[in-house]
Amino acid sequence: MAATDLVKEAAAVGTDRRRPRRLRLAPYGFISPFYVVFIVFGLLPIVFTFILSFVDWDGIKEIRWVGISNYIHLFQDKTFLIALKNTALLILFTLPSQILLALIIAYILHMGLVRHKDFYQTLIFLPYITTPIAIGMLFSALFDWKYGLVNSVLTHLHLVADGIPWLQSPGYSKPLLAFILDWKYLGYTMVLLMAGMKTIPKDIYESAAIDGASMLDSFWRITLPLLKNIMTFVVITSIIGGFQIFEEPLLLYSSGASGDQGYGGPNQSALTIVMYLYQSAYKFYRWGYAAAIGYVLAFIILGCSLISMRLMSRRG
Repeated sequence: MAATDLVKEAAAVGTDRRRPRRLRLAPYGFISPFYVVFIVFGLLPIVFTFILSFVDWDGIKEIRWVGISNYIHLFQDKTFLIALKNTALLILFTLPSQILLALIIAYILHMGLVRHKDFYQTLIFLPYITTPIAIGMLFSALFDWKYGLVNSVLTHLHLVADGIPWLQSPGYSKPLLAFILDWKYLGYTMVLLMAGMKTIPKDIYESAAIDGASMLDSFWRITLPLLKNIMTFVVITSIIGGFQIFEEPLLLYSSGASGDQGYGGPNQSALTIVMYLYQSAYKFYRWGYAAAIGYVLAFIILGCSLISMRLMSRRG
């Protein structure tokens, strides 16, 4: 660097230091709205909820410090354990089937094995943008015991003698919810996998075809390995979303078609963790206990996500 350039740079630094204070602080003012919003609506609620999990408070009366009693009672609470079991089973029911079916459909559409793939892609993605209220009303009407379309078809085909109590029987609650969740989120998972497939160069498939590889070989040895990163993202986000299931069972079992089943479906067979958190906070007004449920749920999601990431990151 020439001596004149050094002199100019030193002069520029000196000029910057002599600038008015308001001009030097101006850049921080432009980025401050984000930090203000994050602190007010993000950081402070997190800290307040964490403190709230150690107290007994109904939102009106005096706050009473109880320490870790909320957490101790939580793992002795049979209702919470039922909700945890229901949520885990729903994830086990939906995660493999949803990803496998989305992967097959995404591969068929991506490889152009069917005509009008844009139409089918839009049709499959449509349930994801459907409002939960409409989904609850739709499936409540379809699976109604007396007047539902599903029971009408089954009885007309003489597959069942009488209507099946889909919404009144604990044995049908989880398979029904799993079907609804797969139907709703299949399109979203499919779009993510198709986006990952589009990043794979077509030359690899052409070279494999020249070498005599079948379409199944290309799918198994090319598509799946190169989708490793997007598959990790899909699995982790699906687990996070699975533990946050709330609207679908709430709306499905709050309609008139399900009858008087109480909160969480028949025998609480459709009760999830987030539903129990909502019930604790807004029905029983146990704000501290609800906060403890929220933090336990957060740590469960974190642990499952780390385990999934570890398993998905293994070679081969």
